[in-house]
Amino acid sequence: MKSRITKNPFERKQKGTAIALGIIHLLFFIAAGCAKQSSVEDEKFCSNVNVENIDKTIPLINDFLKNLSNDLDNETKLQDLAAWLKAKPCIIDANVTCNFCIKTQPKTGEITVSFDEDENTKNFILSISLTYPLKVANFIEIQNMTCTCEEDKPVTSSSKDFFNYLGGEKRYFEISSNKIIVKVDDKMTEKDIENSLRKNSSLQVCEILKLGNREFQFLVCFKNTDRNAIKQLVNQWKSNDTILYIGHVIIDEEGIKMAALTNQINVRLKDHSDFPILQREIGSYDIHIMEQGKWADSRTYLLKVNYTSEKSALQIANELYETGLFEYAEPNLLLFIRYGI
Repeated sequence: MKSRITKNPFERKQKGTAIALGIIHLLFFIAAGCAKQSSVEDEKFCSNVNVENIDKTIPLINDFLKNLSNDLDNETKLQDLAAWLKAKPCIIDANVTCNFCIKTQPKTGEITVSFDEDENTKNFILSISLTYPLKVANFIEIQNMTCTCEEDKPVTSSSKDFFNYLGGEKRYFEISSNKIIVKVDDKMTEKDIENSLRKNSSLQVCEILKLGNREFQFLVCFKNTDRNAIKQLVNQWKSNDTILYIGHVIIDEEGIKMAALTNQINVRLKDHSDFPILQREIGSYDIHIMEQGKWADSRTYLLKVNYTSEKSALQIANELYETGLFEYAEPNLLLFIRYGI
């Protein structure tokens, strides 16, 4: 008869403990490796989270967006991006504030991002092009910039002077009765700019407010004026060497400023092979191509109308769309509605 060999229970316990410890160590090293990788990524991201360098985080954000599942809708992708940003140690808060709520092309979504810098909370809008894959358009600092001297006059009748095309239909809008934006030479000091604008204006300047987008752009507010006087002033200032560009401010029916016209145009080709058509069509304008695919995909081009052009970006965008050769052609607007400007 074979004798039964009974294992020492203490030995079994030691062996089980060793296996458990081995598993714990393995999990620890895996977790440590992931934490180290996450820590390196966070450090790289957070080293640029400041007013001066925040644009340097864009490639890292685009990498995150590129890896999101194709099965997710845009709203979910924006929410996932907000959660990813909020998890960064340098980000105070991040929330989705817009999913194609601003009717313009290319379609955009927006996330409000907050962080500390020099013991002050900075707030930015992260604008996302709702393309495939999603892509960062830009960062805009939120600033409270409101003219205190005079409210804009409400729109009493629909003007047919200003319009653009959206979804194949004309969209009419009205301009401000007391505000414009100007872009000036960056070699001038802000004091020189203010003195020049006040000196060369046929209207009474109330306030001059610098826009918070790191360019020499200003919102100029006037007293005791109307839309006709603003139109005349814009034409008058076109010959001023100090001013590189002048743009009307767009308002809604209640007189609230929503956006401003710039000297840029977004154009999307119907096909990748249509680039020669774009080159041909813009050949008769005082215009050049700034960048391909900045706001959307590789079929989208950002055009810049030169400061010497007799036609505005709005006029040229409409004429390009009316050729029927492009999917869309729209003025690249400076949006106020979301930026607290």
